[in-house]
Amino acid sequence: MTPRKRPGESLNISVRNMPADIWDMVFFIKEDHPSVGTMSMAEGCLIRCGLRVVEDILKASPRNKAKRRGAIQANDTDTRYEYLSRCYSMVHLGAASVRAVVVFTLDEQDRARLMELANTYGLANSTMTIVAMTAGVAQSTVVVPKAFRERAVSEISRFKKWLTGY
Repeated sequence: MTPRKRPGESLNISVRNMPADIWDMVFFIKEDHPSVGTMSMAEGCLIRCGLRVVEDILKASPRNKAKRRGAIQANDTDTRYEYLSRCYSMVHLGAASVRAVVVFTLDEQDRARLMELANTYGLANSTMTIVAMTAGVAQSTVVVPKAFRERAVSEISRFKKWLTGY
């Protein structure tokens, strides 16, 4: 790990209602893989792996930057409203959730990407963080137990369907 370019820059994100499955996977990865070392490293790794997937999903969805930009240009208030504080709730990641946690990205760029995606697509920062971590779990082939990966894959599939509803 290289020294941070801007040590004063915040890497943390407050997340409300973290699904228990994701929180358990952070713990599992940290405990099962000594090279990870800390929970914040596990969180950052899941976010980084998931960000690539989430960016591709959002670019391919009907709810995209061009549509939002066009709605602003045309002053289409109905379409603009679709991009303001929309709620997405997890279904496949366990009934329980941790109330509020602080998770960490690996660097400032990952945090900035998360915040930009949340803003662009009208989702809460915490929701975008959970979706990225879920995509990270879904990408894992050997690091997490199969049952958790399968539930994460189901959740990402549901997220894609939810996006097409707009």
